[in-house]
Amino acid sequence: MLPASYVPVNKDSNVRSGESRFLRLSKALNPNETLLIRLCGNYVSGHSAFGYFYFNLEGRPHHSQDFPEDYEDTIGFSFDAKRKAEAQSRDLDPRRDEREVPKKFAALTAIAHKCPVDPKAAQSYDDGRLVIVDLTQINLLEMIDTLFAEEEYAIEDNGLANYVIKITRLSKGGKTSYSPISLMKRVSKAEQALWDAEGGPKVYVPAIFSNGDPFEGRPADGALEDGGVRPVAAKRDDLGADQLPY
Repeated sequence: MLPASYVPVNKDSNVRSGESRFLRLSKALNPNETLLIRLCGNYVSGHSAFGYFYFNLEGRPHHSQDFPEDYEDTIGFSFDAKRKAEAQSRDLDPRRDEREVPKKFAALTAIAHKCPVDPKAAQSYDDGRLVIVDLTQINLLEMIDTLFAEEEYAIEDNGLANYVIKITRLSKGGKTSYSPISLMKRVSKAEQALWDAEGGPKVYVPAIFSNGDPFEGRPADGALEDGGVRPVAAKRDDLGADQLPY
């Protein structure tokens, strides 16, 4: 029934899990859920990127290190505009419907751990997964600014932070917010093994500025053999939900 060379899906190293490796808190957490992230590497080692992003009219992300000056004609519609147009059963109109504005972001390589629902249960550090955490919330960006300004929170090139950030999603009055705190926590053997196997030079976050895949690693001399970067089929659905395959 199957070719002799067939490799079962659960044993094929070329098949990735359907779970995105680009972690957005709005998708990773339900209300009142909490996760821990341990930051990995730093800007110098290619494990973080900072700048501005927006989704264009085709639903594809545009990242830039500096605030873009020519986005007005290409930036996508806001979530509220899409929802209103859908409710009115009409097409979006560039002349009347609200557009988005570029947002500041920090994309940080991290090991993420889901926290147990039971607050009395012990937190495990054995089941983490390597992701790129995409932060756009102002209070989280401010926390990152504060941490990175302190010497004791410095992260060595290709190293793992000696602390974790605990983030809880809160929902009140129909509004969502995220509450972060930092906790000093020694790196576990499982985390170090995960980083050794999947991290280091295998991750290069600045690839997002060229619409490349950060999990293809750092290109030799900043480029691939064909002179470009590996494309990422990223887009947004009709209601503004991001669809990022990595």
